[in-house]
Amino acid sequence: MLFSLYPVKIYKVHSAFSKGYVFISMILTCDQCQSRYLVPGHAIGAEGKRVRCTGCGHEWVQMPEEEALPESPEEKIQEESVEERPQEIEPIPESVNPEPEMAAVSVISGKAEQKAGGRKGVFAGYLAAAMVFFVIAGGLIAAHESIARYWPSSILFYDLVGLQTEIEGEDLIFDQPKAIVALNKDGVNILTVQANILNLSRKVSKVPLIQTTMIGTDGRIVDRWLTEPEKNLIEKEGDMAFRTTYPEISDDVKEVNIKFILGTALKTEKRHTLKTEVSHERESHP
Repeated sequence: MLFSLYPVKIYKVHSAFSKGYVFISMILTCDQCQSRYLVPGHAIGAEGKRVRCTGCGHEWVQMPEEEALPESPEEKIQEESVEERPQEIEPIPESVNPEPEMAAVSVISGKAEQKAGGRKGVFAGYLAAAMVFFVIAGGLIAAHESIARYWPSSILFYDLVGLQTEIEGEDLIFDQPKAIVALNKDGVNILTVQANILNLSRKVSKVPLIQTTMIGTDGRIVDRWLTEPEKNLIEKEGDMAFRTTYPEISDDVKEVNIKFILGTALKTEKRHTLKTEVSHERESHP
């Protein structure tokens, strides 16, 4: 595609320090919308310059075009007699300056475009990272009850940020525990653990799983197991009986610990764990 270029009339400059013809300015015409712009010749440069029309955004590479007027013998005589008499410089007609100089031409620099693109990319990256952060944070807050139930360690994090996490069974305690070893009708020692579960809150509470641990005379864990309660719920300020058995218990079992599996051992283990001595009886187990 060809772009129209209309150079301005070239005027003779008479001075003691310059000779020949000087290119005053150029008129650039956008081939797309026919907008015209007045540009100084030095702005284009000897190797040309990439320009953009501010009217329609069209871009093209503008090359310099200088047309020097041939010197006539009379002009050479005028140049040789510059020191003898002053010469008046021909004024530029008003018709050549319909618009302010460089009023609507943008000189495009490849480095400037690269820097601008880099800044936009960095900003877009920060914006995307912020959006991902807020989405993840919102999900963690909205589902904090479920997350705390399946990932107990997260309760400490929620406490730090001021989110109270309700733990199922945290208001339950054991009362009147007993651990009895007795022989059954087959002559086998059977351990029976019994306790009463109390709900101290004024609302219905869900009963979690109960873990029973046998401790030997040397302090090591002999065995442990989980028991599902007979009922899943306890009424407010109510109670419920708990009972579990273990067959063929060894004689070196000294004590039994029972505790609720609340989903966390970080906040409530001491309160919900109860130790009881093992009592050996001679009567047979029913």
